[in-house]
Amino acid sequence: KLLSKYYVLEQFARSSTADRRNNQLYFSMLRIFASLFTLLASSPTSLRIIQINDVYELTAFPHLKTLIREKSTTQQSSSDHDETTTKTLVVCAGDFLSPSLLSSLDKGASMVDALNCVGVTHVCLGNHEFDVGMEALAERLQQSQFTWINSNMQTLNDILPIVTDATGSRITTPRYVTVNVGKRKVALLGLLTDDSSLYRPGMFGVAKIEPVAQATASILREFSSMKEDVDLVIPLTHQSIAADREFCLQFTGKFPLVCGGHDHEVYDETVEGARIIKAGMDAIHAAVIDIQWNDNDDETGNHDPVIRIELIPTADYAPDPELVQRIRGHRKILENLQRARLFRISDWLDNYSHNIFSTRNNRLGPSTGTSAIATMLRMGMRVT
Repeated sequence: KLLSKYYVLEQFARSSTADRRNNQLYFSMLRIFASLFTLLASSPTSLRIIQINDVYELTAFPHLKTLIREKSTTQQSSSDHDETTTKTLVVCAGDFLSPSLLSSLDKGASMVDALNCVGVTHVCLGNHEFDVGMEALAERLQQSQFTWINSNMQTLNDILPIVTDATGSRITTPRYVTVNVGKRKVALLGLLTDDSSLYRPGMFGVAKIEPVAQATASILREFSSMKEDVDLVIPLTHQSIAADREFCLQFTGKFPLVCGGHDHEVYDETVEGARIIKAGMDAIHAAVIDIQWNDNDDETGNHDPVIRIELIPTADYAPDPELVQRIRGHRKILENLQRARLFRISDWLDNYSHNIFSTRNNRLGPSTGTSAIATMLRMGMRVT
């Protein structure tokens, strides 16, 4: 289409002066085509972020994979550089290794495999990532195909067991990452709640969580001293909605978008110009966030992107059949546990001369049901 427009202009240019003067539409068409060329030359630069957070169950992941596949788009720039004018990132704002019955058995291995399969690109730490222990956490770091952003607990890299990638390089958790989208540079932060009540004393050994605001201010100062501008900073946070609101008040005008986790409910609200989005738990919903810059705005001094967010139920998308089978394999151990028989109620009634098996009023005192369970547990552990 662009070549055909150039052809039309060339024909106008080759026509005689008299013909041009006689053609009343010439200048009007020329202006129209000039506007079209300007529009084509300054096509918007777009970043799409697909966000989930606080995922404990694998049920929705086959649906999520289809959503991500259909919503992802990467378009190469017309320049000679390896940049893109449109890019998609898939992020998880913390809490994915634990807690669940399955993760108590495999230390989050099945969840990391599922995150790899759906195409997650970046995560931040959540408070439950530490439930599995440092050794298992390092194993999950090595297993993952995504980047773990860790802006305010860099001492974690000092205490994690050393793991390496396929090239033999040590895998660590960076303070931030930058992504080039066309001419734009976007930085992602990963901020873990510093609420000490969420962690066991001594849980991290010598590692310390730096206060969220302090770590953020330090990184912003670092960005301001860089030769190349960072066009947009997007914090991935794992803290309460109240803490996110306070965070936006502390950094008014710094972040137009905050991708949050920790609360298991959906939140979409704006505080001091910052849009806080939390997608709820278990990937029942995914937040599809479109960030768009118009390069013409640079000439007017307007560098702010336009941000649009759509919260989409993942169940609206057909499940990916391969991932369905893969997850079924992960859950096989749970199915075996569910089929396991603890004891026969009839044996309890016969052997202990009870007429009923009931847990009624068990909070007020002993019941036949709770006595039976406690007795069978004692017998199972060979406790006399």
